[in-house]
Amino acid sequence: MNGRRISIPALAVAVLLCLAPEPARAQSTNEGSVRGHVKDALGALVPGVAITATSDASPIERRVTSDATGYYRLDNLLPGTYTITAELQGFSKSRREGVVVQAGLNLGLDIPMAIGALTEVVNVEADTPMLDTKSSVQSLNISGEFLREIPVSPRRLWADALSLAPGVTSADGGIAGTGGYYFLRGASQ
Repeated sequence: MNGRRISIPALAVAVLLCLAPEPARAQSTNEGSVRGHVKDALGALVPGVAITATSDASPIERRVTSDATGYYRLDNLLPGTYTITAELQGFSKSRREGVVVQAGLNLGLDIPMAIGALTEVVNVEADTPMLDTKSSVQSLNISGEFLREIPVSPRRLWADALSLAPGVTSADGGIAGTGGYYFLRGASQ
């Protein structure tokens, strides 16, 4: 055994470290989603509705069908402004324009359906809620226009927008032109 001895306490600590659960990491995504229920004029849930999300920001048209409880979910939507359309035989087509999807945001949006011919279109004009009530994930979206208009720093680097996020501090890199370091809630670089 080459004369090496492994102490039992050290071996026990090594085994425990290998078996310890990994801490949960914050999940962030550059995509958003829209979810909700499809309801008729009386508030009853409507299954089997074809729901489509279209946007100038995305070349891909997303389609889903509401399930047996009238629930739908449009996942993996790129940030942008969408038009949500719902269709089902025996109901008027429902269209909601101006739904703003942001990165990491899960919007709750119920779709109303009115009984009528499929050739009729009901445009829903209401404010889209910008609050995700299903998750506690924090996200921050900074538009390019906003970033260009505010004097973030004399250097005007895109990374300087990180200093606008809650809990972020920065330190100079020490070498001219190299930028700096950003720390989130006291974490190391």
